[in-house]
Amino acid sequence: LYSRTWHILKWPTTAVNGQGWIPLQQHFHGRTCYLTALFTLQGFFKHILTEGDKLVLTSLGNEYDQGVYAMGSAYGGMAARILLQPIEENARLLWSRQSAHPPSQSGVDVLELSF
Repeated sequence: LYSRTWHILKWPTTAVNGQGWIPLQQHFHGRTCYLTALFTLQGFFKHILTEGDKLVLTSLGNEYDQGVYAMGSAYGGMAARILLQPIEENARLLWSRQSAHPPSQSGVDVLELSF
């Protein structure tokens, strides 16, 4: 957590002038604490969404189902990479050529030169 000044950081205590607990809002920046809690909650939610299928399969599935899922996800990801990698590389090459050579006035575009 964030404190405005670490050297005077005081944790809540009951022995402060007989007043009881010191509120944490006096020592921690409220907006930063709110954002920290919000990002933590968002991280947990993202983890559940991305890894939820594996968590459910691990807790409810048998070894055969887990093996079939692992094989399917590994080969499915590989198929997507094989199919989409040439498109990604060509797009990167095209965009790098376009940024290196601004469009000319002669009417010949970089798009025409790349094909």
